[in-house]
Amino acid sequence: MIRGREFRLAIVTMLAAAMLLFRGLSGVDAANAQVEAAKTNPNVMSAYVSAGPYGEYFNGPFTSVTICESGTANCQTLHAILIDTGSSGLRIFGALNHLRLTPLTASDGSRIAECMPFGSLTTWGRVAYADVKLGGEPVISNLPIQLINPNFPTIPAACTGGAPVSQSPTQLGYNGILGVGLWGPDCGDVCTAPGPQNPSMYYRCKGGACSVASLANDKQVQNPVALLPEDNNGVVLKLPSIPSTGAPAVMGKLVLGINTRRNNRLAGAFVYRTDGAGNIATTFNDATMDGFFDTGSNALFFDSGAIPQCDPSLAPGFYCPADGLVLGAINTGRDGSASGEVFFNVANALALAGTGNKAFSNVAGTFGGSFFDFGLPFFFGRNVFTGIEGQTTPGAGTGPFFAY
Repeated sequence: MIRGREFRLAIVTMLAAAMLLFRGLSGVDAANAQVEAAKTNPNVMSAYVSAGPYGEYFNGPFTSVTICESGTANCQTLHAILIDTGSSGLRIFGALNHLRLTPLTASDGSRIAECMPFGSLTTWGRVAYADVKLGGEPVISNLPIQLINPNFPTIPAACTGGAPVSQSPTQLGYNGILGVGLWGPDCGDVCTAPGPQNPSMYYRCKGGACSVASLANDKQVQNPVALLPEDNNGVVLKLPSIPSTGAPAVMGKLVLGINTRRNNRLAGAFVYRTDGAGNIATTFNDATMDGFFDTGSNALFFDSGAIPQCDPSLAPGFYCPADGLVLGAINTGRDGSASGEVFFNVANALALAGTGNKAFSNVAGTFGGSFFDFGLPFFFGRNVFTGIEGQTTPGAGTGPFFAY
């Protein structure tokens, strides 16, 4: 099943420019922290929130991933990979790849490419096989990943009609995306056969032309966590609480697996099962809508006519209340799972930008539709679990679910 609204890149040029005063942790710092963590906990990856490698991001949770030419020791570690619980699969910019990765090809020798739509961007590029290492876990062999390349070859018209196609790492502010969301294959059954149900995500490309392709689930770009031998049922993102004025950078942990080791216990977390699109029910201001939890969204996104918006020439779509707000919503899982009230804060986005900090638990903006996007601010001060579809978690059952 295709999953929409998987990622919303909420950077606004003027707001981002106001936040350029601090570059945050470097990829090397995070990689060193990851190596140290993996010595004792192989299922731990670093999760550092910072301005990113190009100094132009805020509320970006980054990690490092090692890729290798399949079956060899010829490897490369890539830093500043955005952790995204709203999508599935590893995607890196092809310009940063220094390896000779085997392309995924169709039976006629044409290369397979993917057009992946996110909330505010689209990634286009060929699919290739890589051996991938997450933290201290065993290597995942022959994992299909996407090499983002807007110049491979001619982008089909169907891929250019939505959100803008990603051009470069400096444009986005990071080097790739690690999708560790609710699903294994990134498209699922709808992409396995031709017909009107096929969403035109995968293409056969040959001689400079591309046509829509059907692709088996195991050939699609995959959530790598689902292919681990043990810690394969989901992840938990652990980020500390931060001051109301934000923090210049934050170090946390992305822990692989749920209830598989001492460091990823659900403990007292409540399980919220999702529907087939990855949504729970969220009631806010007496209206019930679909809600979801997405670290790829760098703010809370929901619509409210009662909260003043910022100057549209400086931060269009963001909220700028005169005083900080404490708001509440009721989250209800599907299939009779958990239900409970949750509280969150909304501050003046421009005032936050003026602090020079890069991590915020209270920045919010409009969604432009009847959804509630619990983006990265929701994750600060919580352990938030993402349970993968079809994988069993002791004490929680089978995914997909979120828990906190």
